[in-house]
Amino acid sequence: GDHSINIPCINAFDKDCAQNGPLHVVQIDAHLDFVDTRHGVTNGHGNPMRRAIEKDYVSGMTQLGVRNVSSTAKDGYDDA
Repeated sequence: GDHSINIPCINAFDKDCAQNGPLHVVQIDAHLDFVDTRHGVTNGHGNPMRRAIEKDYVSGMTQLGVRNVSSTAKDGYDDA
C-alpha cells in the first residue's frame, strides 16, 4: 500500500481502542515494512509496520503476501 497512510490510519484508533479493546493489524503487502531506522528516518517508507506494532493498543499483526524480505535487515526480520 501507500506507506504514507498506514500510521495515520492506525493512529486514528488510539482513543477507540482505549474504550473498545486492542487492534490487530492485517497487512497485505509484498514487503515487511519493518525496518527500525533507514538513513536516520524512523517514520518513512520502510518502517510503518514496525511503528504500528510498537503502539500499546496494537495487540498483534498478520502479514500476508510478503515475497521479499531483503529490504529489511535481519534484525528487523527477526523482530517481525
